[in-house]
Amino acid sequence: MNINRSYYLYFVIILTTVTSALLSNDAAAETNQCYRSSSRDANSWSYDFGAIVMSATDNTAGMVKNDVASFNMKGSASLWCDCSSSGRLYFSSSMNIPDDGDGWFRLNDYLDIKLDINFNGTYRNIPFQDASTGSSSGSYCQTQNVIGGTPTGGSGKLSLKITHPFVGQTFIPSQVIAQECITSGITGVNCTQSNAAYIYSFSGTVTVPQNCTINSGTQVVVDFESLYSSDFTTAGEKPKNFTPKTFNVPIQCNDISASANLTIRLEGTQSTTFNDAIQSDNKDVGVVVKDQAGNTLTPNARNSVVPFTLDGNGHSDVTLTAYPISITGLPPSEGVFTALAYLIVDFS
Repeated sequence: MNINRSYYLYFVIILTTVTSALLSNDAAAETNQCYRSSSRDANSWSYDFGAIVMSATDNTAGMVKNDVASFNMKGSASLWCDCSSSGRLYFSSSMNIPDDGDGWFRLNDYLDIKLDINFNGTYRNIPFQDASTGSSSGSYCQTQNVIGGTPTGGSGKLSLKITHPFVGQTFIPSQVIAQECITSGITGVNCTQSNAAYIYSFSGTVTVPQNCTINSGTQVVVDFESLYSSDFTTAGEKPKNFTPKTFNVPIQCNDISASANLTIRLEGTQSTTFNDAIQSDNKDVGVVVKDQAGNTLTPNARNSVVPFTLDGNGHSDVTLTAYPISITGLPPSEGVFTALAYLIVDFS
């Protein structure tokens, strides 16, 4: 009997120890961070600010247009906090695009953006760290609740700054610009998309009156005609005995002075093997484009340009050459191949 009783007491002690350890691990697992739900996902807000039109005088480097658009996500958010007891809520935010200083962040080659969100009645410029409204996480601890009205950070406004004058329109495709993170009772958390409670995406277009039309708005087609697959023998080189094709690019511009310094550049799918080439729909073939002086127009390179000026009627003709190259050094499969690129006119 004594042996059995001793065994029984020992068994109880082991169970108690394990249970205590499990409870300790559950408590340690709490992050005190808040999300949309227990799945630890974010409220994702996508806002199209539409078409913003600027004047010709606005289209200068350094021009700031404050509060060009505003947004409000009233009644569209939920919150769940990974906490065991109520704590003060702290709000932090960060941007996902390059920092150009003084609160401005690079949207594209032409525009910077500044994002201000409504924080308890006043606007705060993103990024910020550990701001508080005095509210607590009580009703959200381990419980998902819809936030009544407009959540903190759920409304705001954006401003734009022109960093480089542009021609016609610049498009901002939908992209995640910023995020806001919320914590319960803790501070100093690095705010990223992975731990965000709110994620902000924006899209839109900005238009200026200065514009140019290339080839009367139709495609510039360069036909290499018939080529022998066996002539593609060396990677990075054009096929044997091929003469580069010369072609003209007519450009007509409006509301642009004849004295303006303009450039044309190339955008397209770049070969991963040879950066100077546009990748065609045949994996073994790329296309290289050069100016009259033999300088290569590298696709997607902002500083790889051909300068030009306009005549008194706003017209110019730019002469380019193009030729195919072997990407792999292997004979390409027979059939028609196509390489597509865009010609972009800019102010220099």
